[in-house]
Amino acid sequence: MSIIIDCSLMVAAVCAYAMPMNPVITFVENLIFRKAKPGQLLPKSDTESQEEPNFESSTTIGIHPSVATWKRNVVRVCVTLVGAVLAVCMRDLFAYLLAFIGALGGAPVLFIFPSLCLMKLKTRSAMSTCEWVVNAASVVFGVVMTVVGVTLVIIQTSEQISQN
Repeated sequence: MSIIIDCSLMVAAVCAYAMPMNPVITFVENLIFRKAKPGQLLPKSDTESQEEPNFESSTTIGIHPSVATWKRNVVRVCVTLVGAVLAVCMRDLFAYLLAFIGALGGAPVLFIFPSLCLMKLKTRSAMSTCEWVVNAASVVFGVVMTVVGVTLVIIQTSEQISQN
C-alpha cells in the first residue's frame, strides 16, 4: 500500500511542478531574451521594419519570435535543474520552502488580487452592496489565510530545524 501511495505522490509532484514553475520560467526568459522595454512590445528598430512581426508564435510577450526554440528550451532545462539541485541540497526543508512560497503566493493570487482588481475596475456606485461585501470579505479572507499559512510554515520549519 505504501508503494502505491509513494507512486501517487510522485505522479502528483510531477504533474503539479509545471504550475508554480511557469511564472519563474517566464520571468527568466524575459530577463534573458526580452528586447523590449516595459511598455513596448519590441524595440523601435524592430517595429519600424517593413515586416510585421508575428506575435502569435511567441508565447511570452516581449520575446521576439526569432528567438530560437532550442534557446528557450535550454533556459527551461537550466531553471528546472536549479530547482532539482535545490531540492537535493535542501532534502528535508525543500517541502517547507515550497509551502512557504505557496502560502505567500497562493492566497493573494486566488483571493486578494482578483477581488482588488474587480473593485478597482468597477466604481463603488456600479457595484451592488452584496458584490462589494463579497469582494471585501474575499480580500480579508486572503490576507488572513496568507498570514496564517506563512506563520504555520515558519513554525513547522523551525520545529524541523530544531529536530535536526
